Amino acid sequence: MSVIGYREWGIWTNLDFFGNEAKVFGVAYLKITPSLMAEQTIGFIYEQIESIRQGQQGQFEDQRLKNYFDLGWITPTNELVIQKIATIFTRNESIQIFIEEALNELEGLSLCLDFPLTCNEIQFIIPPTQPHHGIAFTASRKPIGRAMGFRIEERGVASERLASDFNGLINLNLIQKVAARHYLNGLTLLGLEDQYSGLIDAAFMQFYQACEVLCGENYILSNVKKHIAVNYPSEARDLQLIAHHVWQIRHNYFGHGNVNNNITNLVSLDDTFNAAKQVLVARWLCKRLLDLDMNANPLVREMTLYHNYNSVYFSGSIEHLISEFYIGYDYKNAPVLDENGNTLETVQLGQ
Repeated sequence: MSVIGYREWGIWTNLDFFGNEAKVFGVAYLKITPSLMAEQTIGFIYEQIESIRQGQQGQFEDQRLKNYFDLGWITPTNELVIQKIATIFTRNESIQIFIEEALNELEGLSLCLDFPLTCNEIQFIIPPTQPHHGIAFTASRKPIGRAMGFRIEERGVASERLASDFNGLINLNLIQKVAARHYLNGLTLLGLEDQYSGLIDAAFMQFYQACEVLCGENYILSNVKKHIAVNYPSEARDLQLIAHHVWQIRHNYFGHGNVNNNITNLVSLDDTFNAAKQVLVARWLCKRLLDLDMNANPLVREMTLYHNYNSVYFSGSIEHLISEFYIGYDYKNAPVLDENGNTLETVQLGQ
């Protein structure tokens, strides 16, 4: 599974410190996102500092680790904060280097402590003992923007669904119930995504698993396409092409360990976003198959992701799929099959 964790950071700098190049000493406050056992895990770090202070254990040998257990500058706190002493140059590029180093060290601490220490904000404070003191910079992790619309026409369909579909939707068969749970879980994960890394990945797989369930519990793409041809003949061509795309994305990014794709998603926001937006296609396919299987009034509310002042959404258009969502997988020539598995046509989904 890929890890869509790379984000840019918004940085505010105090011009009193960053007006000329110099070295400054301070304490970085790494704010940890609340989650189960976060308080106890961070509390353990402060317990270790106190044990070192009282001579119950020796100081750590690794200098980078010592910076998190300094006895002179790190003070107890009830906040979900890990502190680190550091000296930085007062250049903007130094801040980005510092953030990357701190996040890498937090990952090491996470592996040591068997707990995910997810940081979304960093403050670097110069202590009062220095000639100039105060907040030197604040950095905040920027989210991948997401929105779900509720347009006038979508509201009309929603009213129709309440009037005519509610009874059916609370009396689903087992296949529909499993798929619906996957779908709703995927939507929940998308709503939470930018608090924690990895939830877009998990949301994609929830939608994908629902598609497998709704396509005869198949994971083999040719069987999926035949199932679609038999059960949804009026929309079989487009649904097969979209399924073909989703299966390739799953294979390359979300279904298997793939080092090269993981590396690009860890260092480039453009590559991260190109992988992240695929969740829109998986979600659309999942919801369309679910509505068809339940014989419900179709409603796929518009969902949008934002990047570099641009937005992207998916509404089932094959032309849009090709122009906006193809990202270089090899199996780009997509056969459209009949119910017996014979090829009716082949459509190229990418260049």
